[in-house]
Amino acid sequence: MSTTNPKKPMAKTPTPAEVIAKFKVALGVRTISDDLAIILNRKYEASKRYQTKAGVTFNLTLDEYLSLISSAQIDNMEIRLKKNGLKRFMKSDFGFVLTWKNKTALHAKVMDVSTADFVNRIKSKRNVQNQKGDTHTQASKDAISAKLKGVSKSNEHKAAISAATKGVKRSAEAKENISKGKTGRKQTQAQKDAIAEGQRRRHALRKAAKEAAGKSNG
Repeated sequence: MSTTNPKKPMAKTPTPAEVIAKFKVALGVRTISDDLAIILNRKYEASKRYQTKAGVTFNLTLDEYLSLISSAQIDNMEIRLKKNGLKRFMKSDFGFVLTWKNKTALHAKVMDVSTADFVNRIKSKRNVQNQKGDTHTQASKDAISAKLKGVSKSNEHKAAISAATKGVKRSAEAKENISKGKTGRKQTQAQKDAIAEGQRRRHALRKAAKEAAGKSNG
């Protein structure tokens, strides 16, 4: 006798009225319009689907999601909604998104109230950037190297780098790291020629400066 597995019942999609009622309870004394409640609920569900598809363990409840949103952010969205500009605002760099609190949280891949944040896109990008003491992974280093390979710097770019580093003294640790990085590295003939040419150019400039100074003093 063959047996068939019963189909798992599909989760009931809440009605707009049920969504609004849930938001009213979750927000407590904070007020929110019905239209914004529907929009934020839609964004919450979209974030859940996106993160789950990306392999993230999504443990953030709707109540916790709303606790991440400040009253000032709700007021901001309400004003833009009344002016029919909320959709455009939310797609901009200043629009609010559910994101990670920091890079450590991103790599842990568990989104809950302790690892999630609700900020604008600019702050979201900063949250997951390397902070002081962080190091790039080898895959990240390879990607950066591949992107920069073959890209030549303009004279303006070189001048800006020169101006930014002029007069900056390296620490003993920095010098040691540079020395270690160069140890055992062989220069190509093209690199040797470029160094020699640079030295000749600097020597010529110093000589011309001295000659000019001598003439002015004479």
